[in-house]
Amino acid sequence: MARHQPEWRDVCAIDDVLPGTALPVLVAGRHIAVVRTKRGLFSALSNFDPFSGAFVIARGVVSERDDVPNIASPIYEQRFSLATGECLQDRNVRLNVFPIRVRGGRIQIAVLDVAEAPSEKLALRKGANDEK
Repeated sequence: MARHQPEWRDVCAIDDVLPGTALPVLVAGRHIAVVRTKRGLFSALSNFDPFSGAFVIARGVVSERDDVPNIASPIYEQRFSLATGECLQDRNVRLNVFPIRVRGGRIQIAVLDVAEAPSEKLALRKGANDEK
């Protein structure tokens, strides 16, 4: 099956995401947390917390543990790697990570087909915390 080129979507200005914080955005029906570390690195990962079932990752604490930039869920405090989406406490759980880039002072995210993210698809189907 041929893989389609991702489409880059403009989501916000760089200044909309302060260092050490995250911003929830909705891109092509996907709930995404745009994260900016205190060092100024950007990451985009699913805003869906698989442990609580809520779209809250963007409300989490951005930090580094053992030189791994991560974000902690504000509910049960599991930490997720910003690079891989892997849960640092449970290696069997992972958030979807999306390609991210900065162009002209704007943050852009590439989103592939929704079928590639079953956990988010399930969460969207349940209608939990829809951000419209």
